[in-house]
Amino acid sequence: MDAAILLNFTAIVISAAALGASLLIGLRQVRAAHQQVHASQESNNTLVAIELLTQECRSEQFLESEAYVVRHLADDHSPERGVDGLPVDAWKHATRMGLYYSSLGIMSKLGAIDQALLISSTHYRVRRCWKILEPYILREREIRKSTYMAYFEHLAAVAGDADLPGLHRELGLEQIGSRSAEFAAEFDQAAVDRAPAPARRRRLPVRFRQRNA
Repeated sequence: MDAAILLNFTAIVISAAALGASLLIGLRQVRAAHQQVHASQESNNTLVAIELLTQECRSEQFLESEAYVVRHLADDHSPERGVDGLPVDAWKHATRMGLYYSSLGIMSKLGAIDQALLISSTHYRVRRCWKILEPYILREREIRKSTYMAYFEHLAAVAGDADLPGLHRELGLEQIGSRSAEFAAEFDQAAVDRAPAPARRRRLPVRFRQRNA
């Protein structure tokens, strides 16, 4: 083979190898960047879920709205005017509850939070809240001609279909079992040990006893 041809061939091979290496490095960098973005999104979603499940539902404002919706809304106001037709204070409480569970419903539908954790944490409260707010939400849909609070409904439906004991088993939750009796014995005895001794009656000196006899 002619030396010039050999040199040209060698140069082509080296160039092709360099191009292939560059493409491989570039693909790896793109993949790494995509994984970082995905990991960042998952991390953000997790933080939002934790905030909603552990902080928001324990806030004073949330508990106040939940108490009003569950205990008073149906007695105070008819659903005939929907949600937006409620007086301001009642509207505030109903909307806060609906938007909270709608936010969780979005995360549930998009797979942004572990389903077992979400449903086992909200199973009773979301179903109870939907039961109260359903006629107001359905009436609001009629008025707006829209799918108002559809994600809230989705979450309530998922919770209604869920096997709660099965979810707890899936999460590996422990049960007290026979240890309940052990706790009772331990802490009942501790209460006895902490109880003050009965006051002893003070004995009067002999001269006072003789005087009072």
